[in-house]
Amino acid sequence: MAIVLLAAVGGGCSGGSAPPPELPEDAGVDEKAAAPAVSASPPAQPPQRLALDRLPASPGGPPSRIDSWWRDPLPEVLDALQDAAATGDTEAGYILGVRSAGCRTILRRDTPESLIHEYRRKVIYLGAGDSRQERENWERQYRENRERDLQKKLREYEDCAVVGQERVSAGADWLESAGRAGNASAQLSFITHALEEYATRGALIADVEEARRRQKLAREWLEQLVHDGNEQALDRYVEALDGRYSLYPRDERASMAHAYALELVRSRRAGDFDRLWREGPERYGSPTPAEWDEISSRGREIYLEHFQHAPVWPGR
Repeated sequence: MAIVLLAAVGGGCSGGSAPPPELPEDAGVDEKAAAPAVSASPPAQPPQRLALDRLPASPGGPPSRIDSWWRDPLPEVLDALQDAAATGDTEAGYILGVRSAGCRTILRRDTPESLIHEYRRKVIYLGAGDSRQERENWERQYRENRERDLQKKLREYEDCAVVGQERVSAGADWLESAGRAGNASAQLSFITHALEEYATRGALIADVEEARRRQKLAREWLEQLVHDGNEQALDRYVEALDGRYSLYPRDERASMAHAYALELVRSRRAGDFDRLWREGPERYGSPTPAEWDEISSRGREIYLEHFQHAPVWPGR
């Protein structure tokens, strides 16, 4: 929504990155040619992966400082995070930005009234249509699970309310600071959250120049990360071209081409790369056969230009 409003209010993003390039009329990759060699064979079992929003507890000892920053209630670690981030700790800035962005969503979406309403909706028809015996087998466990989930979300809302809207709103600033210091995870999170607070026309009009600046920076970081062969950035780019994050006008063909490149990247871990390279992406929707050929060729070009030598298992 914000991308439309930016154009409507200010005539577009002055000085911003150019929209995604048009698909070439004659892409330069021969789909019948042999598939390029995958840079490394995937291991039999995937390595342990770390999610961006959580870290495992330190084995055999108390939680580390990083563990605590992710897991403890935000009001309890907020001051420590801010102090560390202010001294240049980019991991602290990243965590602070991500958790603040999470609070923004919680305060907007998970109000106590909405949570209680959703809880009642889920349990009011509990077991409807089942026999008495079947209901008795699982009704109590189901209700207890829903109650635990409700209590957890109510605590999260209370924690975010204690932090306050002003400090929560500073999350994008912390992500930008850590991103400018070179933290790629912070850059990716900034791309995701930079324009969330400008989702309404009123919010955008009140601060349109800042929204333009953030949009420009998020585009620059996203495009550079894709150019550098960052798989997560390619995933974000596909979503951005499909209309998410308020970064670009929706471009279905470009999104499909980048989505195919992403499939090629991921297929290396599934042992399906050669087939996918040879056959191309699954064809659906409005593109004609000729347009699908162009999309396929462009996707192969993107893979060869930026991801052919990227790690099979990112972060390993």
